[in-house]
Amino acid sequence: MTIGVGFLCGDGAVLGTDTEESYQDTKTSVNKITIVKRTYIHAGVAASGESGLIDYIVPKVCRYLESEKGDNTTIEAGLQSLMADVYDSKQVRSYPSDKPEDKTVSMIVICRPKGHIAAMFQTCASLVTRVVTPALIGCGPLRDIADEFGRFSMTTDKARWAALYLVLLAKERWNGVGGLSQVLQIWNDGSYALDRHWDQARRERLLLSIRSMHHLAVLNTTDLVQSDREFTKNSSAILRHLREIRKELRGIDEQNMQQIFRTQLGIKTDKATIRHLAKQAKYTGRLRS
Repeated sequence: MTIGVGFLCGDGAVLGTDTEESYQDTKTSVNKITIVKRTYIHAGVAASGESGLIDYIVPKVCRYLESEKGDNTTIEAGLQSLMADVYDSKQVRSYPSDKPEDKTVSMIVICRPKGHIAAMFQTCASLVTRVVTPALIGCGPLRDIADEFGRFSMTTDKARWAALYLVLLAKERWNGVGGLSQVLQIWNDGSYALDRHWDQARRERLLLSIRSMHHLAVLNTTDLVQSDREFTKNSSAILRHLREIRKELRGIDEQNMQQIFRTQLGIKTDKATIRHLAKQAKYTGRLRS
């Protein structure tokens, strides 16, 4: 099983997946986001379905994206034509399967053609739809959580966390979903970045702590037997814990940014300088990834 989740934001788009692949009783780690990098387009493709069909279809989609120099409307029409041809092809029609639905490959495609804002497309077999609401493939029961995130106005940096959280929930709930989480951000200015992995386990642990605080807040708020004084005291404890989580997350972020400045830019900086630079837009998500 694969999870793929996509968010279209005001400043770009985000695509997230897990990295676990199963071969009978063996598990391995694979890249489930295929990145297209051209001067005239940046894109990412994630797919869910039978691995043989994915290995056949995804390269075709990527080759099309690499050759297309049009806008998002042109890309939508091109993907619709391509997927109709793929599923009408002799290769797919003759592919061995027990049931017709076994041939269904679902994909999320995020792209940003040069001179245009980012767009997101979702496919189900030969059907292609341009979407603005959250896209989810592979783990349908998480649809409601993805939609809840979609109700908020998110930047790509916020959506990066939402994608990490959803993939983490999938890894907890389903066998066959696991490994590191991949998250691709594409901005409307044409730049892109993959989320870092070195501190991912620590960040996932803190995300689970936040979820625990949410559950505690529900119980605390609905406990009408306790006094208002007890409610306020317990709420303050929850808020204090959330502040501690935020402080640890900021420390991880600053450590990463300091490492980037030192190794990539050859600049030695102290924490005060890092915090100052982190507040500037040009040093946000792209530098942190």
